[in-house]
Amino acid sequence: MIIFDADLSPLALRVFVVLSMYADNETKKCFPMLHSLCTVTGRGKARILAALKELIEKEYISITKQGRRNYYDLSPAWKSWTDEIKVNESILNDKIYNNVAD
Repeated sequence: MIIFDADLSPLALRVFVVLSMYADNETKKCFPMLHSLCTVTGRGKARILAALKELIEKEYISITKQGRRNYYDLSPAWKSWTDEIKVNESILNDKIYNNVAD
């Protein structure tokens, strides 16, 4: 899960959070300009590009280019996040049920 990834740089996590703020709730996609990412995070273009590369390499996001725009898809990270929550919820429910049944 992205928030527990100790190898992820703080800036990459911050960029992911900013992308999440822009992302559509259903599709988990967004298309903020690079300048906007720089402005919101307070970092320069080179550092933001490095953070985006890190997120792509760790498969937390994917980017598709259409014309001059980048479309950021956060669904890979969202899927692992929701899958993890479902697993943990299932484990928790099993523990609760087993404790009540005992």
